[in-house]
Amino acid sequence: MKLINFILFVVVFFALTACEKKIENKSLVIYCSIDEIWSAPLFKKFTDKTGIIVKPVYDSEANKSVGLANRIIAEKNNPIADIYWSGEPLQIERLALSGVLKPYLEAGIKLPEYFSSWNNIFWFPNSFRQRVFVINTNIIKNSKIHPVSVFDLTNKIYYGKMAMANPNFGSTLFHFVSLYTKLGEKDFLAFMANIRNNKVKVYAGNSQVALQTVNGNSAIGLTDNDDAQREIKKGAPIVMKGCGDYFPSGIGIINKKEIKNEQLKQFVNFIISDEVQSELHLKVPYNYKVRQVMENKLYDDNSAESSENMKEFIGALRNP
Repeated sequence: MKLINFILFVVVFFALTACEKKIENKSLVIYCSIDEIWSAPLFKKFTDKTGIIVKPVYDSEANKSVGLANRIIAEKNNPIADIYWSGEPLQIERLALSGVLKPYLEAGIKLPEYFSSWNNIFWFPNSFRQRVFVINTNIIKNSKIHPVSVFDLTNKIYYGKMAMANPNFGSTLFHFVSLYTKLGEKDFLAFMANIRNNKVKVYAGNSQVALQTVNGNSAIGLTDNDDAQREIKKGAPIVMKGCGDYFPSGIGIINKKEIKNEQLKQFVNFIISDEVQSELHLKVPYNYKVRQVMENKLYDDNSAESSENMKEFIGALRNP
């Protein structure tokens, strides 16, 4: 009897172990700095379509993308995530330079032909967003004096009326690193000093910038298009004006001993599909499809200049 019980225990143990491994292999851990309001419905749709369970780990708004990037580097010797989906390119480029990303071609990922001009082997864009100003129309009623450039942060006519997110994190960090690259150290430091002298308020994140502008604590805020659009959809008394700077969100494959090639391929095919690209574009105006950028078909007035600047910024990050 004892022998039979032992045999049954062994059979059940290995059956449960195999079952757990099968479930684990049918899942993906995704460290995600894309806002949950936009990414969670896509994860659900992917699971419904493929049966692959997504286990997302999100960053906080205040340290958007930086916290997850630090965590991935800390877990380098025993990585947990399968994918990093970053809302801006600076941190994912940092991970590529840190050796924690696997070249996606080695993971069996094949991108559409319109990615042919994309020369980064460690990550690829899945959409592009735009930096925008949100303007409270109850305070700034004359559209002729709306800001048009990030350099309007230093314009004295907006003294004490503007806001931005902490430039140590998220898309604002990338935006200001790109400005540093473009201006050079001397002019950039002068620009930052002028921002301080113009009494620009600094909030923890882009969503707070949009909200504080809606509430009238600031008249104008520099933020991301998705944060602006969210408040506009609520009927807030604001308008959104692009300031010409586009930036990609990116996807990288974490370098692990066991790469879930099939699940990764299914997720990538899903996230860059025309269906998902169109959904992102329709839900978040100014969220541009990769094909539009890659084929140089952006429809903003400043698109050509912005597209070239973006390439320069990313190139500078790879070759500091």
